[in-house]
Amino acid sequence: MKRTYPLLLVAILFAACNSISARSYNNMCVAKENALIPQIEVTENSVAAFAQESKFDSVAAVSQRMVTSIEKTIAEIEKAPLPSVTGGEDFKKAYLDYFQYMKKVYASYKKWGLAKNDEERGTEIQNVQALIKTQKMVLAKMQSAQRKFAAENNLTVEKK
Repeated sequence: MKRTYPLLLVAILFAACNSISARSYNNMCVAKENALIPQIEVTENSVAAFAQESKFDSVAAVSQRMVTSIEKTIAEIEKAPLPSVTGGEDFKKAYLDYFQYMKKVYASYKKWGLAKNDEERGTEIQNVQALIKTQKMVLAKMQSAQRKFAAENNLTVEKK
C-alpha cells in the first residue's frame, strides 16, 4: 500500500504540470490575440478614414502592415512548442485558422486598396463583405475549441 502513494503523487504532479502547460499555451495564444487588438482598432479606423477620402493607396499600406503583424503572430504560434496535453493540436489549429481568417480580411482590404478602378474596387469590397459575414462563425469555432481544450485540461476560460 505504501508504494501506491509515491505513484499517486507522481500522477498528480504530472497532471498538474500538464494543466500548467495547457494554461500557459492557452494564455500565450490569448496574449497574442490581445496584442493585436490596438493595431486592429487603429487599422480599422484608418481604413475607414482613407476610404472616405478615396486614398486607396493608404488603405493598401495600412492593411499590409496588419497582414504582416498577423503573419508574425501566426509564425510565433506555429513555432511555439505544443504541450503534450489533450486536444492541443485541435486548439492550435483552431487558433491558427482564426488568425488566418484575420489575415484574409486584411489582405482583402489591401486588394481593395490596390484595385485599379471602381469596378475592381466593387468586386473587392464584395469579397471583403463576404469574409466579414463569416466572422461570427470563425470566432465561434475558435472559442468552442478553446472551451473544449479548457474542459479537457481542467482550465477555466474567462468570458468577455
